[in-house]
Amino acid sequence: MRIVDLTRLAFKTFKGGRTALFAGGIAAAAFCLCAAGGIWTTVQEEKAQPYELVLSAQGSAGITDSMIADILNLQDVKAATPILQIPVAIQTGKYTAQLTLTGVDASYLDGAYTQGGAFPADSVMPYILLNEAACKQFAEDEKDIGNQAPDIDWLNAAFSVELGTGIRAVTSKVCGVRGDGDATDAAPAAYVSLPVAKELLRKSGQSAGATTAWVRVTNIGRAEAVSRQIAALGLAVTNSNERMQAEWDAETKEAAYLIAISAICLLCAGILLAAHRTIIKQQRRRAFEMLRWLGMKEREISALFLLHALIVFVMGTMLGVAVSMALPAFLPVN
Repeated sequence: MRIVDLTRLAFKTFKGGRTALFAGGIAAAAFCLCAAGGIWTTVQEEKAQPYELVLSAQGSAGITDSMIADILNLQDVKAATPILQIPVAIQTGKYTAQLTLTGVDASYLDGAYTQGGAFPADSVMPYILLNEAACKQFAEDEKDIGNQAPDIDWLNAAFSVELGTGIRAVTSKVCGVRGDGDATDAAPAAYVSLPVAKELLRKSGQSAGATTAWVRVTNIGRAEAVSRQIAALGLAVTNSNERMQAEWDAETKEAAYLIAISAICLLCAGILLAAHRTIIKQQRRRAFEMLRWLGMKEREISALFLLHALIVFVMGTMLGVAVSMALPAFLPVN
């Protein structure tokens, strides 16, 4: 018998009443597998995001260039830079902003720029790189701070950096403005090169030695391993992803439970299918004997049962996938 005729016969002889439990088991298994796959994909996407560690020197020792070189040689480290921070007041025309200048290595900075670009790596001239949140800090009145960025020609306007009372202001320029992306709560940030930061610290009478560093790891999933390697170099590591790691572990366990439930559902569905086949053979014995008398072979009758099972399997799978795709639309958004 041709496969087309056998398929047509399978649909004609298909009885859905007794196979509802089998289809339900398949649908439940498909739903659990889809949910587990969604959880696994989300966890892997989160782990693949770049991550930043904060290092601090222990005791009175500072962070040296050799330490940074050793860190850059570690596997999974993309970039590293010492950090120098100077609280300043930046003024241009009638607008003033109280910001903290962060001295960093120019190669460490990345991201999209709405205007300009990064400052020159070894510039002695105080070029400042702002983010959009820092631009909103410039205002004539304190009540206007943070509302919106004033109408300033950022790349061409003259800026002065005031380090404190009795210290002469330093003329500077803004070289670029970094975009904050979709973040609505981005913190104001202003960056200068390390040589400029050291010179500003010396002018204000402060130490120019770095006691803090930033390290960018290839992805969050490797942050814990890199933290252990950096700690072995004698530096304290602040890794704030312990909570995220605990959440990933919980979500991974949830995915494992869903896979186990899916396996149980498939096992129960298989048992139900075998029982259904035995019952159908007994109930339709005369019909099958007539099919054999008409020339139908035993293997074709077995293939008929397989087609019945395939129909139920496809229907159950489609139902489970459809429910897994439609369910999030009815769940509340946190």
